[in-house]
Amino acid sequence: MTLSSISQQTWMIAGGVLFAALVGMGVYLRRRASMAARIERALKRKGA
Repeated sequence: MTLSSISQQTWMIAGGVLFAALVGMGVYLRRRASMAARIERALKRKGA
């Protein structure tokens, strides 16, 4: 096993982890935004 193959594998793993983190954050933020919108709508309905 040469150094280049190890670093390539490390970069692939790091890239996968980063990608997964970005996707997870995007899904989380979108879900939070939709939940906030739902709560806002419910509050407006209660107030009206």
